[in-house]
Amino acid sequence: MLALIASAGAAEWRLQPSSQLFALGESNPRLLPGVSKFTGSGGADVSLDLRRRSETLDIGGTVRADLRRYAEEKGLDRDEARLDLTLQQTGERVSWQGSASVAHDTTLTSELGTTGLSQVNLRHEAVDLSLGPTWQVTERVSTGATLFWEESRYPGTSRDDLVDYRYQTASVNVAYGFTEKALVSLVASAGALDADRANIRTRSNSIVLQARYRWSPKWTLTAFAGPSWVRSKRSSESGTRYNVELTRQQSERTVVSLLASSSVAPTGRGYLSQRDDISVRLGRALGEHLDAAFSYSMIHSRDLVPILGYSFNDVRYARAEASISWRLAERWSTVLGAGLSEQQYRAIGASASNFDARLAIAWSGKPHVY
Repeated sequence: MLALIASAGAAEWRLQPSSQLFALGESNPRLLPGVSKFTGSGGADVSLDLRRRSETLDIGGTVRADLRRYAEEKGLDRDEARLDLTLQQTGERVSWQGSASVAHDTTLTSELGTTGLSQVNLRHEAVDLSLGPTWQVTERVSTGATLFWEESRYPGTSRDDLVDYRYQTASVNVAYGFTEKALVSLVASAGALDADRANIRTRSNSIVLQARYRWSPKWTLTAFAGPSWVRSKRSSESGTRYNVELTRQQSERTVVSLLASSSVAPTGRGYLSQRDDISVRLGRALGEHLDAAFSYSMIHSRDLVPILGYSFNDVRYARAEASISWRLAERWSTVLGAGLSEQQYRAIGASASNFDARLAIAWSGKPHVY
């Protein structure tokens, strides 16, 4: 990736900054059961987007920083940052896709809906990389492969319920395009999770049949389903992976995105989990300067290979959020939003909720072309 970026030094680049200052009120930011103490905070969200596109090479990068300070609970103060890179190189027969991301956040963010251990503000760091080619065998048949690697760390913590882990997957696929709108593919994948401090080794495999149909330039439906297997030295388990996603490409007035999926993913406890996701996102322009948005998401995560028949991790997290944005000027807007979150710890029969309201001033910088 670095070599391709260096070779594109003479190309045209597009740089765009954006920022947001906000005041936030929350009833239970730690999501502690039985707590409803209201607390206020202020913060800033700053991002920088860099893109380079040509006929054969597309490179993108986004860096984002989120700073938050609380008036009363100083233990909730946090500085979080994330860097995302994407690459796509298109050839006559062979194309390459790659991505990389680095996250420097806290458990107040990373553990929502996964381990559920969001009560303590601990440091979390994560790195992931993916790379793979696609070969166009004939006009209708293509094949490809993808390698993925992820490492997640909790530096400076001695907690026994959070462990550093490494997760790798490899997948191969064969696809057949019936028409320009309809595509069917078969994907086989294998993964390995290693959590050294917990002395845990977990392996996974899956085979899924995927279909994608685009019945108009704006609407796309993607779906896949197939069996999966997870095993360790102590036990094994089988299940089904599936995904159904309906999207409407963003237009000047409307945004629609619907997703329901069941997948295998690692968590900070050192286990692979069965992760069920549901998300809905709707956006609508109510006028020339007024926009409204609504989103709902739900994550259910449970251990796939429990020890001695007991699941240490069974967490359900849901959040609903609504906002109204008023465009004050060409690049300035004010945003008023509210959200409700709930996290259920099903293993111990407890739940916690949090209501929050936000008032923000957002700025979107003018794109700079070099």
